Amino acid sequence: MKLLAKKRFAFIGKSLLWSLMLYVAFMVTINWDEVSNTVSGNNPITVINQTLPDAPPPGINSPVTTPTNINTHSVIVKGIIAVVKAVSGFSGH
Repeated sequence: MKLLAKKRFAFIGKSLLWSLMLYVAFMVTINWDEVSNTVSGNNPITVINQTLPDAPPPGINSPVTTPTNINTHSVIVKGIIAVVKAVSGFSGH
């Protein structure tokens, strides 16, 4: 029983070692420039340029004038509500 378990652990260990070696070989092949820069210590410095956002136009948060047609629209909406109430026979009082 111990011999069988020892053979299985040896097989699992060898399989893990081969998969690790294969992974390292592929990573070195695919990312050779990054690996060589890291090993030699010649990593390029990344420059981050922070810019301030543009100021919003002044009229977005504080309008210069109040629209004058708000009263007109409220009268139209009140008229539509009155017609709907009259047609449906509902009184809101």
